[in-house]
Amino acid sequence: MKVAMIRLRQLQALSYVLSSRTMTAASELFGVTQPAMSRLIMQLEEEVGCKLLKRDRGRVRLTEEGERFYRKAEQVLVAMRELNGFSETLRHDPKGEVRIVSIYGLVSNLIPTAIAAFSADHPKIRISIDILNRSKLEEVIHEGQFDVALATLPVKSPAALSIDSLGTLPAICILPKGHVLARNKVVDAQDLAQFPFVSARRETLLRQRVDETFERVGVTRQLQFEAHNTEIMRQLVAAGFGVSVIHPFVQRPANDAFICRPFTPSILMEYALFRKPPGESSNAADVMAKYIIAETRHLGIPISLRLGKRARDALKD
Repeated sequence: MKVAMIRLRQLQALSYVLSSRTMTAASELFGVTQPAMSRLIMQLEEEVGCKLLKRDRGRVRLTEEGERFYRKAEQVLVAMRELNGFSETLRHDPKGEVRIVSIYGLVSNLIPTAIAAFSADHPKIRISIDILNRSKLEEVIHEGQFDVALATLPVKSPAALSIDSLGTLPAICILPKGHVLARNKVVDAQDLAQFPFVSARRETLLRQRVDETFERVGVTRQLQFEAHNTEIMRQLVAAGFGVSVIHPFVQRPANDAFICRPFTPSILMEYALFRKPPGESSNAADVMAKYIIAETRHLGIPISLRLGKRARDALKD
């Protein structure tokens, strides 16, 4: 016994023919050639097993069987339009919860505007934010216990994850207000040798990159202070405990308690957004990702750190 395999596109073609009354007009509205439109109707009639349309004075009308069939078909088409409308609502008004996991500075300094805008547009979505060290972040990403993850590359992660680059920036030097090096347009590694240095924790990528750079140029630092995250590092610098090299998206405080300067040799930091594979990522997570990517699309060196030609040449050396 043959089982009918009626397709939605065939029902839509029938609807267009009935509303247009001619194959020619229907094919133009449907965006296909007239032979293709006729073929869709013929295939539908083959599946149904009877003639659905007849010509009457140059117009196309339903046969008696066609009228009975179309009453049911119209219900399917209406249901599909309602379903499409509901899907559109889901895309533009997602609900649920988004769990963001991140290294410290990205959430606190780089994307608060994106999160605020998302929350204002989608107030029904709960947002949880966890600040994790690098090893814990990689563990959470591997176990899939997140919706959106923000990190400095490289990150050990499953190959199926969706990864969007947020940009690449050079690390910067921060100095206490009034520091003798503040007169420099660019601070060199050698310049920092004589001052107490505030470091990130040893397990962080920032610490590894900074240590490698100073070792490569043969500069020994006075490693006097070690802090858990960028916020504590800049607080220590602002309090006059030493100097440091940190992530570049740090926000300068209103009271100018510390000063930012470009650092050489350049230490490039690439930031990325991770999501679960397509089909596993929630709609709410995908919408949040769009807000963050839009916010960081023009990620670049802050105006206060943009360099003149002489300074740019120094960074290239």
